[in-house]
Amino acid sequence: MYINTQTLAQLSEQEIRALTPNTSYPVPFVAPDGYAYVFPTPQPAHDPVTQAVQATTPELTVLDHWEQRWSVIELYANQEDKDAAIAADTEAKRLAAVPQVVTMRQARLALLGAGLLPGVAAAINALSSPQKEAAQIEWEYSQTVERNRSFVLLLGAALGLTELQLDNLFTAAAALCT
Repeated sequence: MYINTQTLAQLSEQEIRALTPNTSYPVPFVAPDGYAYVFPTPQPAHDPVTQAVQATTPELTVLDHWEQRWSVIELYANQEDKDAAIAADTEAKRLAAVPQVVTMRQARLALLGAGLLPGVAAAINALSSPQKEAAQIEWEYSQTVERNRSFVLLLGAALGLTELQLDNLFTAAAALCT
């Protein structure tokens, strides 16, 4: 990035070349008079959930070269919106950490550990046809269990589990050795 030292406009090499189409430049590129190279600087630390970093006008340093400067901008005008964004980010990270597939062995051991395994057969038997038969097939013959399959959602509801409890069961199941 380069800066026009008179107007303080920031331009790329390509933009400078486009402004002066009949000019040849050496390789490597050397900016014409009136332009100076802007030395990059790292962006400041910030919370990407609630803040953004914006490039500001470069600054001429005591070393007589231009350095990039940054400004941290708040994304939310009030605390309520900021708190909502933090909560949404936390929930998104939690959901991303929930395993989507576990083995049937892991699922059964997690249900056993939670004291729910004895209730599975009763929950399946309480379903009406053809859901009952489909659930029995899934329970008896599946090698894996997928978090968002209708069988899992149906069984979770029949066992009285919330979405969070179901997520926690999958997390506990995945922690067991495969």
